[in-house]
Amino acid sequence: EFVNRGCIWLYANGASCLQRGLDSVEKFVALPAGPLQRTAETWHHLMLAEAAYYQMDLDTATERAYKSVYAAAIHEQYDIQCNAWFLLLRIELMHGNLSGALSFYEKIDALIGEKELSSLFMLRDCITGWFMIKIRDFSRVPNWLTDSTSLELLDFFPYSERDIILRVFYKMETGSHTQALALIDAFLPYCETHQFWTVRLYLLISKAVLSAKQNRPGEALLALSEAHSLTHANNIYAPLIETGQPMRSLIGMIRKIDNHGRDEDWLDTVYAGASSYAKRIASISREYQKRKAENPKARKGLPFPPAKPRCSNT
Repeated sequence: EFVNRGCIWLYANGASCLQRGLDSVEKFVALPAGPLQRTAETWHHLMLAEAAYYQMDLDTATERAYKSVYAAAIHEQYDIQCNAWFLLLRIELMHGNLSGALSFYEKIDALIGEKELSSLFMLRDCITGWFMIKIRDFSRVPNWLTDSTSLELLDFFPYSERDIILRVFYKMETGSHTQALALIDAFLPYCETHQFWTVRLYLLISKAVLSAKQNRPGEALLALSEAHSLTHANNIYAPLIETGQPMRSLIGMIRKIDNHGRDEDWLDTVYAGASSYAKRIASISREYQKRKAENPKARKGLPFPPAKPRCSNT
């Protein structure tokens, strides 16, 4: 998952990537009790939660994510705990619940602020960037993400892959489509070489959407077909559904292509899910902007104070 550098998707590719990724972690879970085994066990809960979320089994995803939260808290695995909360935040957005999403963001913000571990600051920035882009509050996106030229943080281990995706998302949502496509084309070969399955999937979806926006149906179909090959055999839908309104427009374009070759039932499922998600996100964004306008400096109901410093570029 793009906010989890160590997730199951990174080390697997192809039709059986889901199960092979889980199997690789289970080998570590079976180790004798110790720090590595405890970490693997906590990650395993989170990976199962992510797998369920990607397959749109939100009840199972919620249950597994909470198991990961509790196990991570016991073992002081704060990065895993925050990643599990972030997954729960995304589930709340799927349900159209702004208050629930904000409550999980505040847990992340508070824990990272309390622990003051430098390794967690970039994690908070990435989660903040994703969340604020999603609800369209670009004023709260971290400064390094809005820089149109700097790529210095792409080498910031261990979050370089999520950095790529967030930069693409930001450029897409703010109208810098040509820059977004250039960034995608630059990093897709890197993702294929290193088998960064999730990053590749999000980049392909983004490329399909951007190609549709630029009225390039052939390129849009090719990118969506590649994304389909990564998701369909694993019954994965969430990354497509989370794209929202642009996915609806993309599918509308694909259906006008003669002999497009995509399964109509699959297109129907993605279209319906993306339509529902787009309506929920639009409603959430309006509610958020209303709260912000009513009390822009209040902590309650807002993710963080406007003046709070974020991750440094140094």
